[in-house]
Amino acid sequence: MNSVLLGFLRQGTVGGRVMARDNGKYHLKHKLADFDAVSLYPSAMSELPGYVRGKGKLFKESIPSDADYYVARVRFESIDIKRHFPLLNIVRFQGAIHTVIEGIYWNEGFNDQITKIIRKMFNARLKYKVEDNPLQEVLKLMMNSSYGKLLMKPIVKTKVFVSGGDKKIDAYTRKNIHRMISRTPISDNLAMFEEHKALSQHFTPIHLGIQILDSSKHIMNRVMCLAEDINANIWYQDTDSMHIDYDSVPRLADAYRELYNSELIGKQMGQFHVDFDLAGSEGNICAKESIILGKKSYLDVLSCDGNDATGIHIRMKGIPGKLLEGDAYATYIKLFNGESVSFDLTELCSININSKTQSVSKRSNFTRCVSFV
Repeated sequence: MNSVLLGFLRQGTVGGRVMARDNGKYHLKHKLADFDAVSLYPSAMSELPGYVRGKGKLFKESIPSDADYYVARVRFESIDIKRHFPLLNIVRFQGAIHTVIEGIYWNEGFNDQITKIIRKMFNARLKYKVEDNPLQEVLKLMMNSSYGKLLMKPIVKTKVFVSGGDKKIDAYTRKNIHRMISRTPISDNLAMFEEHKALSQHFTPIHLGIQILDSSKHIMNRVMCLAEDINANIWYQDTDSMHIDYDSVPRLADAYRELYNSELIGKQMGQFHVDFDLAGSEGNICAKESIILGKKSYLDVLSCDGNDATGIHIRMKGIPGKLLEGDAYATYIKLFNGESVSFDLTELCSININSKTQSVSKRSNFTRCVSFV
């Protein structure tokens, strides 16, 4: 795909959902589980009937009856069910009524080779993981990159370095002025040009990446919507994992088995498992207390039922973990109560790299102020 079709399909490219329940802040003092999907994107590939074959075709107002797969622009008229974590596939899970405007569809069948290969790679990784073989990490990266490569953004700018003195630099400027964004002198003999790159020169099989994203949403929403329907509270989601009431997990597994006739908990593709990590722990690990501030910002106080091992799991987007060490709990309490906290990032990152001028300098001040309202 390239040009106009690529631009249209990019509007259907939506990554994993990251949010707290109802976008609120929570200080929870009961047990939570970090319920994590097993290899979400490889699982999404394995659930596909395959990648669509052939060229995309345009449609308007109604979805063709022979469409194997489609990406459509729609207008939603009403949404019947309000969810704590709003959905993208809201027709099924929120009873939404919609009107189709236009879209692209494929009707030449599927190439199922990816489903076979991804299962083979996943099983090989399981084998190497049991053997503690580092090849398992290589396979993990290969499986994830086979998805990410499909969704590369168009490269709309490029940098060109021209040497040879003022004469050659000026000649290059006159010849390429129509696509030039900027010209930056690097030295007396060298200049860097930033230029526009035509979208027609960028080709990406983005529709295949959309298939995988779509499949991954179904995997997560099957679990999350069922949990909400049986009043098993979920407090936070980050793409392939969720913070859910610990005592609700067995009840959710039973309901999932009854509805979908398959096991929810396990180590195979499409299944989920509790994924907290606590050094020196024995038995089952849970968060006995959690402070959830917002997207990618939370603290979990961890414990286990096999011994007295405890620990803290912290995360805050944009703030290195080492700056949060020390009295992290007190810091999160301040932020939960609406106070602002400043962090001096020069303690860990004092080097400033200017990609435009290709210069490197030392930062004297790099302060980031954080607050959650």
